[in-house]
Amino acid sequence: MKQWIKTDGVVKIFSRDLSWVDDEMIGILQSKGSDLYIYVEKKNETVNRIHMINPQMHCFYYEEMGFVPSSRFTVIRANKDDKQIAIAIKEHKGYKEKFKHEIYISRDSLIDKKILGLANDLMNCIECRNKYDKKDSSSK
Repeated sequence: MKQWIKTDGVVKIFSRDLSWVDDEMIGILQSKGSDLYIYVEKKNETVNRIHMINPQMHCFYYEEMGFVPSSRFTVIRANKDDKQIAIAIKEHKGYKEKFKHEIYISRDSLIDKKILGLANDLMNCIECRNKYDKKDSSSK
């Protein structure tokens, strides 16, 4: 994942809490500057650490929406035609849940375009909701 995120272009990370981010990954995320977009449930220590070293990053929260996603994903080169997506989905094994990572590579196939389109729609929805919440709270 580290090599993946290092690629040129915009990186969009959709995660619950970024629990997988270690010190080395924080350095990589710092280098992305304003090309880093993070979508997380709520502010936490990891988000705060990343924001302190990369104040140019864009961060959006979805907790207020009452939304609990069943997948996590990262889109690299989100601003380019050759974007790719890595998706982690919940896999149920008895009473336990774990995440299974699947990587989809955009090759102009119809399924890849649909998956990336849905991921973008979800992220855009959360961005719009965050902007609406900011407008609403400033008018009170």
